[in-house]
Amino acid sequence: MGLESWVFPAEVPGFLSAHEARCLAEMAAGRSVLEIGSYCGRSTISMGQTADSVVSVDWHRPAFAFPKGGTLERLQAGLHSFRVSERVVVLVGPAQDVLPWLASGQFGMIFHDAGHSEAEVVADISASRRLIRPGGLWAIHDYLHPEYGAGVRAAVASLFPGLDVRQEGSLAIVKEPPTGG
Repeated sequence: MGLESWVFPAEVPGFLSAHEARCLAEMAAGRSVLEIGSYCGRSTISMGQTADSVVSVDWHRPAFAFPKGGTLERLQAGLHSFRVSERVVVLVGPAQDVLPWLASGQFGMIFHDAGHSEAEVVADISASRRLIRPGGLWAIHDYLHPEYGAGVRAAVASLFPGLDVRQEGSLAIVKEPPTGG
């Protein structure tokens, strides 16, 4: 599937705008993607419609909107409904436990939308840095969020010094140097 048949999964609970979802779909097109934090799958589905493959890592712990759980079930239902489940591998667990099992240089894009404190973003991106190919794309959500943005911006500044950060909505987009980070 390409962008011409891409559909915004508005009915899937999430905080990603239609514009941000479209940007992720454009960046993911033809790439292998690692997603850290999926919630109910709005971003997963958006990228899964255009990506070669998506590996989605999330704890799927009970969330404020679903205190009795249910994000994993909602993710799986959405993947099935949008017919992208064959391109998405769902790994359940904390990123720090799951990422060491993935192969170096495996991904052309990494999308982060998990913990939003500076320490959490730094830990997740540092743990995934070896997984991105040289010249790959990073997308970090909530860069401009009024509550969480300060931690996300501080982490991006410390992790990608001197690199251009493009903004699309509340996404920070950074290109990994051709020689790796």
